[in-house]
Formats: sequence, structure tokens, C-alpha cells
Amino acid sequence: GHGHASNLYHDPVEPGSAFALIPLLLFPKSSGTIKIQNPNPLKIALADVNYLSDPADLESFKAAIRQVVLGLDDYFE
Repeated sequence: GHGHASNLYHDPVEPGSAFALIPLLLFPKSSGTIKIQNPNPLKIALADVNYLSDPADLESFKAAIRQVVLGLDDYFE
């Protein structure tokens, strides 16, 4: 159950014994903007990533996280 999984946050992880599950949206509907501050190419551009601004993206991402949690729940049973 969930008790065993919580130990992962406190115990040191042995090299080669960890894994990561990273949900992401391959074709998001949300979009952001990038604005150039000035002509100097070494200056950082202003980015408004606008992640998850489209409600469909938020729902898809929540569903992906649920799948990861369900997979972890099965793994630690």
C-alpha cells in the first residue's frame, strides 16, 4: 500500500534502484508567448509559458497523473 511508498522520500536511494515517471502532454492545446526584450541576443527573452491554460490540457494532465499514481500503487502492493 501507500505506507511503503512514503519511505522513498526519506531513505537514501541506492544507485541504479530509482526510476521516474513523468507525465507530459505531447500535443498541448495551450500556448504561450516569447518576447524579445531588446536587440542584444545575449539578453534573456521574456517567456509566458501559459502551461495548462486550456481546460482540456488540465484534464488530460490530471488523467496522466492518475495513471502514474495507479501504476505506483500497483508497484508497491
